[in-house]
Amino acid sequence: MTTPTDMSWFTKLLEVLPNIRTRLQLSGLVVAVAAVVATRAVVPQAVNAQLSAGAIGVLFIVFGQVFSSLKDFPEHERSRLVLVLFGFFCVFVVTLVVTTGLFVSRAGATNPTDKVVTFGLSGSFDNGYTYSPASTVTLDVTTGLEVSADVTIEETGEIFSGQPVYQISSNWEWENQGTFKGSLQLQNPAAFVGFTGGFLPHAAYWTPSLGHNVISKNTYLRRTNPSISR
Repeated sequence: MTTPTDMSWFTKLLEVLPNIRTRLQLSGLVVAVAAVVATRAVVPQAVNAQLSAGAIGVLFIVFGQVFSSLKDFPEHERSRLVLVLFGFFCVFVVTLVVTTGLFVSRAGATNPTDKVVTFGLSGSFDNGYTYSPASTVTLDVTTGLEVSADVTIEETGEIFSGQPVYQISSNWEWENQGTFKGSLQLQNPAAFVGFTGGFLPHAAYWTPSLGHNVISKNTYLRRTNPSISR
């Protein structure tokens, strides 16, 4: 059975916590900055990993701010409040650490020195059109921009090659750049930063003879070359 004497340390801790708020928040700031800098040094292309790492320090700052509000709660509720908040704090920290590790691992799967990577395309559009088995697209995975392509739509024989013309009047990447003046869209370039391969759920194709857009929800990019560095 717990006696009042046994809990005296906890009571003293509750009295001290508001006084160390500033130090804890300062530590949080240091942790946030150090975590972002360290993560950026390891995987500079993984912005999501840097944000999740920095958020760990932000938790320290937020948790420290709560200490200043302890005096506003009835004394008999403070112990329970601190324990509950500390539990949430631990869960959030562990979650952010795991999330950061996953982001770092995913980004690390593509060697930072492999700036330009070629992928093979496969998949089909909602009207049954497919990519030629020999279709490829080459990406700069540090910027997310397509460097070149050699994509053929099997059923129409239309070929898309070269680099797409970005920053034009629409969201199409290869707009009117097909051999029959068709257009091809894979996905937003930002999603290709640190890309290692996978499904593209919003690819689209248009050609004058078809007269309307067709969508591919299963376009798949698979890395074909071990490394092409620039």
